[in-house]
Amino acid sequence: MFAGTDVIDLFPSSVWLHEIENCDPLNADLLVAVKELQATGQGYSRTDGGGWVSGTDLNERDAFAPLTAYMISAAEGVLHFLQYEFEHFYICDCWANINGTGKAHPRHNHPNCILSGVYYVQTPPNGGDIIFHDPRPQAGIFVPAIKEATPHNIAQRFVEPAEGLMMLFPAWLEHSTEPNTSMGERLSISFNIMISGGPSRKGLATPLPSEKI
Repeated sequence: MFAGTDVIDLFPSSVWLHEIENCDPLNADLLVAVKELQATGQGYSRTDGGGWVSGTDLNERDAFAPLTAYMISAAEGVLHFLQYEFEHFYICDCWANINGTGKAHPRHNHPNCILSGVYYVQTPPNGGDIIFHDPRPQAGIFVPAIKEATPHNIAQRFVEPAEGLMMLFPAWLEHSTEPNTSMGERLSISFNIMISGGPSRKGLATPLPSEKI
C-alpha cells in the first residue's frame, strides 16, 4: 500500500478572469466609440477569415480611458501574482475586434509583450468561444483516447465569452476563436502589456528560476 498519494501540477498555464460589475453603461459607451471609428474608416477588414479590426492606439483615446483603468488594475494584479520584478508596466497595444456572422480568428499568439488580454463588450448567443491551446509540443507525441475530459488530458480549453468579462493570459499562450454562428456581432477589445526595467539575465548561462520539490 502507498503511504500517501499526491499530484503536483508542473508549469501551469494560467488564464485570469475578471468580471466588471454594472458593465452596461461602460459597454454602451465603448460600442458607440468603436462604431464611430469603424464609420470613419479608422481600421481594416481582416484577410484571414476574421472581421474588422481597429487601430492599436485605443488606450491613448479618451473614450476608452474607463476601460483602460480596468486593464491597468487587472494587469497589476496578475504581475503581482506572478511575482515578476520590474520597474514599470504599460499597455503597448489596444484594439477592437468586430466579428460578424461566420467570422473567426485563427490560432495565434502575441509576440513582443508579456501579457495579453481581451474584454468583451458585446457577445450574442452562439457568438463563438475563445479557445486556448496546449502550449506543450511534446504532449502531442502520443494522444490516447480518453474516457472523460479533464484539465489533465485535454489539448484545448474553450471559454465562453460574456459581456463584462476581461481575460488576461501569458502573451505566448496560443489561442483562437470559434466562428460566430449568431446573426449579431461579437465585439471585443484586446490589449497587450509590457514591462520595463528590473534585473536582466546576462548571457544564456544564467539559469532561469527553479524550485526544488
